[in-house]
Amino acid sequence: MPASATLSVAHVTPYVWEDAEQDVNRHVRGVADELARRGHRVLIVAPSNDSELVRAARATVRDEDVLPEPGAPPRVLALT
Repeated sequence: MPASATLSVAHVTPYVWEDAEQDVNRHVRGVADELARRGHRVLIVAPSNDSELVRAARATVRDEDVLPEPGAPPRVLALT
């Protein structure tokens, strides 16, 4: 694969996204940030207890392309 190829990546974690101390979530965020920094389109899919995050995720799915632009910060798709 050429070095300039852009990947679309979805990271999925079974742990509530607001739990910042959760090791898996920290790892997912770190890898997602690095992939985005390298120019890839990164989506994080995670459960959430935050109703605002869930509403924003639903609006994104309904109204937009779910994946962010190449190199943009990872987008979190929060689910209930």
